[in-house]
Amino acid sequence: MTNAVAQLILLDAIRPSYEWLFKAFGGTLYERFREIRDPAGFAALDIVCGQMTPPFNPTDRRDAYVQLCRMLFHSGGQLADITLADCVEASRAQLQYQRKNHTQWCPLLRQAGILSDQTPPTMQSATRRGQLSVTELVDAYDIACRPVRDLFVDYLHERAPGLDYSSLLQLGSKLIRLFWRDLELHEPGINSLHLSDEVTRRWKQRLGEVRHGRQRIGERRQDPATILMAVRAFYADLTHWALEDPGRWGAWAVPSPVTSRDLAGMGKQRQHSLSRMHQRIRELASVLPALVSSAETQKGQAGALLAAALAVGSGEVFSSDGLELRRLPPSASGGRPGVIFAEAVDGSGSRINVTLLEDYAFCLGVGDHRNPAPHRHSR
Repeated sequence: MTNAVAQLILLDAIRPSYEWLFKAFGGTLYERFREIRDPAGFAALDIVCGQMTPPFNPTDRRDAYVQLCRMLFHSGGQLADITLADCVEASRAQLQYQRKNHTQWCPLLRQAGILSDQTPPTMQSATRRGQLSVTELVDAYDIACRPVRDLFVDYLHERAPGLDYSSLLQLGSKLIRLFWRDLELHEPGINSLHLSDEVTRRWKQRLGEVRHGRQRIGERRQDPATILMAVRAFYADLTHWALEDPGRWGAWAVPSPVTSRDLAGMGKQRQHSLSRMHQRIRELASVLPALVSSAETQKGQAGALLAAALAVGSGEVFSSDGLELRRLPPSASGGRPGVIFAEAVDGSGSRINVTLLEDYAFCLGVGDHRNPAPHRHSR
């Protein structure tokens, strides 16, 4: 069956989703695809790979070509047909399904002239988004029942003016991911907020354990009362609004699955939460002087590294704190003004974004220029 699907992809008879390409497809179709679908396009890219600064090594080239093949599997056409929108979609899929984002293919497409010079220099800058709208926030959870999806959009629109963005995200997570989507996953076909006692009981049992997200999966949930309170407030709001506007909200005014008995231990849970926070403060207070000292040292090291890089020209070697580095030309930063890259002269091929490293040290006081920490922030 896999071989048959591979042939259909080569014929452009089917165009699979990125989810399938990343999760279910691990064949060797990529080489065959390059030979059949766009040999001239990939042959031209072979030449461009050798012109990149620094030149692509075999691993970089393979990673870039595999991702480009995925894009053509999914969207059809040839390399010359790839647009910025295709790249953004592929980059987001790579982050979602592969948990990493090797984007060597972005500067490769720019160098080859497939993407214009006016496109963002990196996929990080192209995919960076501001705050999600309420509709985008809700749709991110892939709610199966359309009427309930529309209800959550309307409800969060009503609540949004009184909440900051972070609080809105937390409310959406509690109501949709931890309540309704959990019900859809475990109670197939559910389409009503009026829950039976059995469904409610099973949901509350699941709520006691962390089942979603990337951390603490399988551990006991420490704050179930906050989720229960959000669901209870949701049902109470619908009931209250139904009295004011029955035509809009009346169909959703049903008994709440969360009773006052479910919240009886909320005060005790709040005290436990405060106790855990105070304990963390006590544990970390003793290392605060060492943290401050380390932050100051690393800030000085990063500043000295940037100053040394600024003092030399492109291609020249400089040293800082025992490191021998070579300043790379502006093309290494994708044309971004004021961004300086350097590479080790020991032949390892490792590169450092000297400007961003100094920015990390200035803003956060963490990281080491020998192994910088991958934090994201804005100055």
